[in-house]
Order: sequence, then C-alpha cells, then structure tokens
Amino acid sequence: MEAAGPLRFNPDSSLLVMRTFLYDVDTGEVVHKLPINAIQTIFSADGTFIVTRGDPLTTIWILGE
Repeated sequence: MEAAGPLRFNPDSSLLVMRTFLYDVDTGEVVHKLPINAIQTIFSADGTFIVTRGDPLTTIWILGE
C-alpha cells in the first residue's frame, strides 16, 4: 500500500494538497494536478501560493492562475 504523502491544508482549509493533486475540500474534486510529486508542501500564510519541494526542484505555484 502506498503512503498518502505530505498533506497540507490552505489557511482557510478549503483546499488540500496531497502529492501531485490539489483538492477542493468541500467537493473532493481535483482542482489542479501539479506536474511533480511533492515531497514537502507549504501554503503561504495568505493562501495565494504553494511552495513544493520535489524531485528535483523547489517550485512556487501561484494559485488562481
């Protein structure tokens, strides 16, 4: 069985990022698929971007674009 990986909620808990997927918490729908498998994820304090550390890059993902 594969581990779920890093799970992070945005500041208002409306979004969840898990591995390569960004989910809408209310609907469970995938909002976006990140093109990397994130080892670590962090939402900004205002929820406007995600920083991911993956293989091999650290990337900033701006939400809503």
